[in-house]
Amino acid sequence: EPTPLMLWQEKHNAELIERATAARAKRDECKTGARDWLKKFYEDRDGKLSAKQKLNRQQNQALVEKINANLGVGQIWERVSNLINMGANSAGRKDVARMRSVLLQVKNSTPAQLARHDADAAGGRGGTSGSADLF
Repeated sequence: EPTPLMLWQEKHNAELIERATAARAKRDECKTGARDWLKKFYEDRDGKLSAKQKLNRQQNQALVEKINANLGVGQIWERVSNLINMGANSAGRKDVARMRSVLLQVKNSTPAQLARHDADAAGGRGGTSGSADLF
């Protein structure tokens, strides 16, 4: 005849087996959920990555076309000013206000003013006469 201790041990073992089965089922459910989440995450990531790559290719192609279209048109400074952003300074970038103002002055100056400035610089006058109106 079973003793009370044996009955308790059998009941306790049955409870332990039941708990282990429930824990295993819950763990498998969590793993399945995690796999599904990771699969969705990587699908979203790949979709965003391919869209970004496509956009970058389009922007690069547009830039190449703009550069090629600009090659033989106008003076060099007009071409340079067409290729750079002359708008407001973006946050997180260095202050390029001086460079922007110089480029705008050169772009807006006439060929005669540029020639006079080049002649002054070559003549050693260092910009004393005629170059003050340019820079």
